[in-house]
Parts: sequence; C-alpha cells; structure tokens
Amino acid sequence: MIRRPPRSTLSSSSAASDVYKRQLSGRPKNWLFKDPSHIEHIPEILKIYPKARFIHIFRDPIKSITSTCSLTEKLWNGLCNKIDRELIVKQTIEFWENAILKNKEGRTLLDSTTNLDIDYANFIKDPIATMENIYDFIDKPLEETIKIKMESYIKNHKKHKHGKHHYELKDYGLTEEIIEDRIASKWQIN
Repeated sequence: MIRRPPRSTLSSSSAASDVYKRQLSGRPKNWLFKDPSHIEHIPEILKIYPKARFIHIFRDPIKSITSTCSLTEKLWNGLCNKIDRELIVKQTIEFWENAILKNKEGRTLLDSTTNLDIDYANFIKDPIATMENIYDFIDKPLEETIKIKMESYIKNHKKHKHGKHHYELKDYGLTEEIIEDRIASKWQIN
C-alpha cells in the first residue's frame, strides 16, 4: 500500500511529487490509493500518473469527522499519557478544511473520464451497482465470478457483526452546525 508522505515532506508540490515518484518507481502499472488524505494531492499524483483516474467517495462529514476524531483519540491513547480532545478536534478540522480546498483546486484538472463521484450512502444501499459503476469507469469488465464473490462477502459480513464503534459529536465539543460551516458546505458531490 502506498502511504501518504509525512506532511513535512510536502511543503511544495514538487517535493510532494518527488516523494510519490520515489515510492512508486519500479512498481506495477495499476495502483489503487485508498487513503482519503490523497484528496489534496491531485496535481502531484497526475504529474507521476498523467492517466490516473480518481474515485471520490463522499461520506456524511458529520459522521466521518466525528469518527476521525474518535479514531485519532484511540491511536493517541496508546502513545500519550494525556489525551487532548480539543487539540484532536482542532487538528482534524484544520486538516480536512485544507485538504478539501486543495481537492477543489485539483478537481479542476479532472473531467468525467478521470473522476467518479460516489455517495457513500448509495454505496452502502447497493454496493454491487456501485461496483459495476466503478468497473465501468475504469474500463474493466466485472466478471461474473468476481460479482458472485462480492455478493457472498456482503451476505457473510454484515455491518456491525463484531460490534459498533460508538462516538458522538458532543464527545468532542462538536455540533452539526460547526461541521456544516467548516466542512460539509465545502465537501459536496458536484
């Protein structure tokens, strides 16, 4: 898996593309970057992969921002003596505000042949139709055997089978209005 380069190495777009280039040299022709933090680096990725295609999955920011704060807290819990929820919220909101603004700029370099927007709620409702759409977008046939495996996986791996991750806005001093103002109003399917 390609990891997002540390922020300190990404002070300029040429530095970022150099980092991506070093990570990708000698690698296979087709890659899947599954990391939402890549959304801010469309120009750098296109510099290395001019034929790259992007799939943006839009989750409800109220849920995803709160989930990110909760995940960050759990990660910090193993590394820190004291958890600062205010700092977690501040850094999470600032990161995603910046990433979304950079993404909006980067998306101007894309068109319908290089970008596919997916509503996460629709993906959950009908994952097979969404995957058919993705395969069509990347010009790959969705073979029946693969489709059957997907259907089997969905049937046998029910959501929350092993419990549900619980978190609430109020745990982090957040409100729907804060997230709407700072994130959701800027992060929408075009």
